[in-house]
Amino acid sequence: MILCVLLPEFPAVAARYATHPHAEVMVVSRDRVIARSAGLRTADLAIGTSVARARALAPHAAIVERQPAVEQAVWQELLTRCYELTPYLQSLRPGLVMADVRSSVGFRQLLHDVHGQGGTASTRTMALLGAFRAAPRTIVDVAVDDIARFLAAWPVDLLRELDIEGETIDKMKLFGMTTLGMLRMLTRRHLEAQFGDDGLRVHDVLATISTHVAVPLYAPPPMIEEDMHFDHPQREPGVIEPHMLLLLRTAYERLGRLRATTIEVRIRDRSKGLVIRTQRILKRPAETLSELNTAASILLRTLLGPERYCASIGVTLKGLVPPRVDQLAMFTPAPTADDVARAVLRRYPDGVSRARVVANDAYLPEQRFVTERWTPLRGEAP
Repeated sequence: MILCVLLPEFPAVAARYATHPHAEVMVVSRDRVIARSAGLRTADLAIGTSVARARALAPHAAIVERQPAVEQAVWQELLTRCYELTPYLQSLRPGLVMADVRSSVGFRQLLHDVHGQGGTASTRTMALLGAFRAAPRTIVDVAVDDIARFLAAWPVDLLRELDIEGETIDKMKLFGMTTLGMLRMLTRRHLEAQFGDDGLRVHDVLATISTHVAVPLYAPPPMIEEDMHFDHPQREPGVIEPHMLLLLRTAYERLGRLRATTIEVRIRDRSKGLVIRTQRILKRPAETLSELNTAASILLRTLLGPERYCASIGVTLKGLVPPRVDQLAMFTPAPTADDVARAVLRRYPDGVSRARVVANDAYLPEQRFVTERWTPLRGEAP
């Protein structure tokens, strides 16, 4: 059975999952709304609404700027949760994933957490159409015997989700084609003649309704894990935090040129024998050990307690991405002391001196430095 997991307007899903779990969220870019959480998807608050109007229509909602790094980190985290339920998984784009499952029970909690929609069917196309028809936090199951009835009730308005132009959809309605079942009766030539390229795309969707394409095995992204076990269980933060720093330093060295977007901290409770974990999606990929240590310390303190003795601690760095490409310099960099000295030497060959440190611990300043004539290195032009 194929399961399609659909997260409409994924930037808002990611923002809510990462930073505003209990609030409605609007994601904006260039002073326009580009994504809304499930509770804000109304006709008045449409995509493209100005920030000022959106704030007036939904004063209780959180308004955040789009953060692609957070979106990617959240998507990797959600894929990891899906992978724990089935190894057959394929990410088509952020917010849309196909899975081959025996039961959809485990995915219902995931859809409930992120206000997602799901569809199950024997083929990918029918699972996708079912997901478009589903309400938030629900899964629509389309049996093989029910495909004709399902398509007969599938409104053409939902073709907007497949990037079909609104003008084309209006034209379909004028021709009396109000459901996908009616469009299925037309040939490829008819659809192209009446609706152009959009008609061809609709035909391609309808032609794959009965086509079964297997879902491949999912290859999890790389991650870095480090663990440490205590000979004697500890509960004091002052004792545990230095060991956490040692784990982070080892993990940071293994990162190399990569950067982590998500950090997970875990401890094993001695009394209960349970592994307790928590994680944080960073606002931007961590570039220094200090950034990772700050996040890890905050997470670790949320796990510790006066009655909780830690038998072991661990840290995992996820969502590894390459470093950001530096932007080309728009202006000439400021000259350095060496640049100025070379310019002076061209006019006054013996007119520049430099101070060389000979004794760092000298009591008198004049004993610490020795003045010598500045000369270019061999092979350098003054």
